[in-house]
Amino acid sequence: MAAILSREKRAILTKDFLFHEYCILKKGVLKIANEVGIGSDRTIYDYLLKYGIQPRTKKESFQYRNQSKAKNPNYRHGKSTEIAYCCDCGKELSDYRKTRCLSCNSKGSRSPFYGKPPSHGKHFNYKGYHLRSSYELKYAKYLDSNNILYSYEPKAFELGDGRTYTPDFYLIKENVWVEVKGYWRDDAKEKFELFKEKYPQLTVILLTKNILKKWGLI
Repeated sequence: MAAILSREKRAILTKDFLFHEYCILKKGVLKIANEVGIGSDRTIYDYLLKYGIQPRTKKESFQYRNQSKAKNPNYRHGKSTEIAYCCDCGKELSDYRKTRCLSCNSKGSRSPFYGKPPSHGKHFNYKGYHLRSSYELKYAKYLDSNNILYSYEPKAFELGDGRTYTPDFYLIKENVWVEVKGYWRDDAKEKFELFKEKYPQLTVILLTKNILKKWGLI
């Protein structure tokens, strides 16, 4: 989103100024924004388009960055002589300014899916809940037919290794957590066992396919 500029900043961003900085000196939009004190490269893009100055393509920007690196004493043959390693796994990083590799930077609480239940399998919308299997749907209907108050996936529990576990159902009056499993996917069973081990004070019930069959739910 473009920044809201003061009158002084707008006075700086003239067509001549941007043409000189962007086209002559070959500065990037982020560098110009930082030097002007805006902090938003989107604003610089907007002004370039406003003045009819064509922004560089990704290929052109890459070429200019390589040219600037060639003049930097910390670079040899287009590569930085400064070396950094991932603070988690120890892998050498391609950019010495980073602290983690791409893989480690997407694990645990840094993952965009952290604390969110997996999205695999079939989905069923039922009474405002987004159920993830037909077994869960049948069990939810069973709870409703027996007037048992429940909540679906109300909480994600920390497992202490960068992962979380979200039980399927919480029976409110009984204070019981219920996991419905037709079959185990990937490391789901190992996560479930770790969840029980880490939270021994909780009452947890596992409903397998065989149990659901005995109950006549499937």
